[in-house]
Amino acid sequence: MHSLNRNPLNSRDRVFLIMPIWVLSVGILCYLSLAPSSRIISPLSFAHSDKLYHALFYCLITIIPALQPGKASPWFPRFMGILLVILGILLEYAQISVPGRSFSFGDMAFDILGVILGIFIAEKWVAPRFQCSDTMQRFFRQGPFQKRDGV
Repeated sequence: MHSLNRNPLNSRDRVFLIMPIWVLSVGILCYLSLAPSSRIISPLSFAHSDKLYHALFYCLITIIPALQPGKASPWFPRFMGILLVILGILLEYAQISVPGRSFSFGDMAFDILGVILGIFIAEKWVAPRFQCSDTMQRFFRQGPFQKRDGV
């Protein structure tokens, strides 16, 4: 019976829902960044397509934390973005020792551009649509089978 009153939107549950997806995405990013170029197959290849992939992947990874339901902290996508920028710089330096890969200021610039775009999208469009109203927060905090305030 106690499990029926469990709050599905508390901060611990949000972390358990969103953070594994984010960690998996970062793991994929690290693998793709550090794998030898002979192991990477590009689905769409054109001049500087790798820059587009850098920006898109970093943008998507920056948006993921904003997908958590409930009242997300407004600094969270920015904090994750800062971590991703640092990771992007470290991965570029690490590519120096990977066969067929090289250090690129251009890649770092597009990583940062993707993070900035991701923060903008997360703050303007994603987070507002996934945040619950105060009424919904009270509903989930009390549980669906408990007596409501003022009822």
